[in-house]
Parts: sequence; structure tokens; C-alpha cells
Amino acid sequence: MDVSQYRERVDVERRNADLSPVDVDTETFEAMWEGTDHDQTLGNVYVLAAVIDGSDLTRDDVADLADRLRDRLIERAREYGASTTPLGYLVCCCSDPPADVIEEATTYTVAERRTNVFPIIYDADEDTVHRHEVPRLKGRGIYRRQVEDVDRLFAV
Repeated sequence: MDVSQYRERVDVERRNADLSPVDVDTETFEAMWEGTDHDQTLGNVYVLAAVIDGSDLTRDDVADLADRLRDRLIERAREYGASTTPLGYLVCCCSDPPADVIEEATTYTVAERRTNVFPIIYDADEDTVHRHEVPRLKGRGIYRRQVEDVDRLFAV
């Protein structure tokens, strides 16, 4: 499956999850969606998700793009106030991603500047999603939410 096919599948799933398209005013992110929700553990949540072509990504690119998404998340989540938990998902669709790219995505520092951003690698050849694991200790709610959102939106 190529990136445009994957993006179309995610677009169908995001409709089911009540995420709306975002007018993208940058070349960095080709397609973005947003929405709000109430989570029993986290309270009010604002979600911003982007799907990009990850074909030529390097380890450094993953961190840079996740940081850029975090900046966008901060801008867009301001209107929802401090009581809302901002979650960002950067989904990189590629074939046979290098191990260091997967490692960077799955070990990237999620919580920073009062936001939570999860880089996710979708391996189109293997139809596999690489995401953060749920930790055994503190902070599990955010990671559980990520697992649920990945299963609902990105594991198509």
C-alpha cells in the first residue's frame, strides 16, 4: 500500500472518530485532522494527527518532525485551555523502515511543554504499526490512550 492509499484509509477512520480535517498551511504536513473528546482517565482531550510520507526519513527527521507537530499542537490547543490534554500523532507511512527510525519513533520523549506527541511508524510492507509501549509505572493513561487511538485510527 502506498502513502496516498494509507492516508485515504486513515481518512475514513478519522470520520468514524469525529476528527475534522485541518487546513494545512505548511508543506511539512500533507494531511492533518483534529478533534476533542472526553477520556475517563485523562479528562478533556484535544487530538491533532498528521500522516506523512516517511519513505526517506532518517532518525533525526523523526525527532524534527515530531517537534514541529508539537509546535502546531501548542498553537492549535491554546483555545481549549489548560484543563485539556493535548495529544499529537505523527504517523510516518513507509515500506521497510530502518531499525533506527523505528527506535527513534518508539523512544521519542512524548511529554514535553505540557503536550504529548507520539511519532508512529506504519510499515506498509508488513502492515505493522510501531508505537510506544505502555509503561508499567506512572503515566500509563496517556500511553493507553495512544494504543487505543492507534488501533482505532492508524492500524487500518
